[in-house]
Amino acid sequence: MCLHKPYLTQYINQPAQRYSVSILQKLSVSIFQKLRRFTMKCVWIFTLAFGICISLCDAQCYQIQPQLEIDSNGKPIVPTECVETDRTRRDFDTKWKKDCMDCSCSKDAYITCCFNIPNPVGYDKENCESIFNKDSCSFTVVKKDNPKEHCKVTSYIG
Repeated sequence: MCLHKPYLTQYINQPAQRYSVSILQKLSVSIFQKLRRFTMKCVWIFTLAFGICISLCDAQCYQIQPQLEIDSNGKPIVPTECVETDRTRRDFDTKWKKDCMDCSCSKDAYITCCFNIPNPVGYDKENCESIFNKDSCSFTVVKKDNPKEHCKVTSYIG
């Protein structure tokens, strides 16, 4: 028993293959558009999160560029190690601490040093003061009128 409805004649008269290809094309375009929107949302979320992390980090860094050396023939010498300002030599891909800073030497002979110690910011600034201890590379927050008494710190940056 076959029911014949007039609104189905357009599908009955078309080849099945052409109909299924057009549906697949529409589905693939729809899926592609949804995937693209999802990807863009992820990019925005990642960018926002990265921006927040960068703004919360208050690391103070500096970088030392390698000195260009010329051999007797006038050709540049390719650096084989990093050289600090005090002429201390460091191997590539090494890390060290100097003056409470985390330093590293990259393969392109750049030295990067960053002060990554948390700096207290959330405390009573009228009655307390922040003191940096170079020996322990840390901050302590103490009362101005009694330096032996510590103050409560609620937040840090760095």
